[in-house]
Amino acid sequence: VRTMLAGKYDPDALGRGTGDAAIRLATAGESDSDSDLRSRVSSAARTMTGLARYERLDPRGPFSALLSHEIHCFGASIQGVCNGRFGFGGGAFSAEPSMAGSIVSAVRGGCWLANQRPCYGVFFGVANLLIFALFGGAICRSAAMQVARDESISIGESLRFVRERFAGFLVAPLLPIVLAIGIGVIMAFGGLLGTVGYLGELFAGGGLILALLGGFALAMLVLAVVLGFHLMWPTIAVEGSDGFDALSRACSYVGHRIWHVGFYSFVLLIFGALSFVIVRVVALLVLKLTHKFVGMGMNVSSSAELADVGKLNAMWSMPAWADLSLLPTAGGLPLWGAFRTAPLDGFESLSSVLLMIWIFLFVGLLGAFVVSYFFCGSTQMYFLLRRGVDATDYDEVYYEESGEETPMVNEPAPAAADEPAGKPDGDGTGDGDEAQS
Repeated sequence: VRTMLAGKYDPDALGRGTGDAAIRLATAGESDSDSDLRSRVSSAARTMTGLARYERLDPRGPFSALLSHEIHCFGASIQGVCNGRFGFGGGAFSAEPSMAGSIVSAVRGGCWLANQRPCYGVFFGVANLLIFALFGGAICRSAAMQVARDESISIGESLRFVRERFAGFLVAPLLPIVLAIGIGVIMAFGGLLGTVGYLGELFAGGGLILALLGGFALAMLVLAVVLGFHLMWPTIAVEGSDGFDALSRACSYVGHRIWHVGFYSFVLLIFGALSFVIVRVVALLVLKLTHKFVGMGMNVSSSAELADVGKLNAMWSMPAWADLSLLPTAGGLPLWGAFRTAPLDGFESLSSVLLMIWIFLFVGLLGAFVVSYFFCGSTQMYFLLRRGVDATDYDEVYYEESGEETPMVNEPAPAAADEPAGKPDGDGTGDGDEAQS
């Protein structure tokens, strides 16, 4: 803290309000008694903790709030799996979160965006649909070819397949929404007729059974989409079909094998959580070891203000080994450490920004692993359900041969059978039939 206050004071780097607490801690000199020093340190710690909680209450944008909420739910679900809590016992923000409870909390975050910020929700949904329809479909296609033909196709080939059927990848998730809106409009029109005096009221009372049927259709549609949404894009990637076929197959497979869908999803969630922990530990070791050995050389030469900290530690600091957690945590120290932890000059600030770019690109690979695992696991589930419902083997997948034309091979001349009988052979002495034989 004294190094951060050496000659410079940057409230933005320290965080709003934490400067006073840091000064109180830094002014605890050697002349103070032990009890007074402990009192200052304890008071400063309480002040900084309270201010940190207060700063978390600052208004945030909907995307930032949703991202923070979903990351918290994701980490809580991983903790639930690793601690053996798989049910709905605790939500993401409880003291002992569970896997299913954290997933429900994550779904509520999406519902919050749709209900409280519908315009942002539409923009966010369209942007994600365009991105994942292209790249998610490409991942599904690569996984399908790997499973069915044990063949690894190139990224360009998988993207080319998606571009040719991009309309289907876009239509498949939108069809249930269009159907739900259509049913809702019909029900609303029936309710509008109920506003007519006498006859309309009788119609509303007698025709309520039709509204109940519409509500039942909406409920089944919502359940089928929620449970079978992840099967739509694998359907197009495997069958080479369109969005209508993707929706019908997803609803059919969920309806015929609902318990299989639940069991496969449970296994994929458990295996994915454990796999993510392993990948996260690898990334943690990479960051920590990189920081350690680069810092051994970079921290040798530092300015006077950074003499006690080190140049690399001032630009990028990593938590100590004792503070690192193998499991994702919510509200604790981030995996990648912290940046700009001390006063920096112009070039040091620029170097810190470059470090941030590379480190966040590396940490982004963890998110890429989660996305890839989701689509690959969904494709595997589709193959299993297709075999159980349609009795179709794994190796049956839509495949287009390359458009290259094979060179024409000249056919051999017709046999001598076309020659008239009795024609002598090449030396003029043999019988024609014997020569043909």
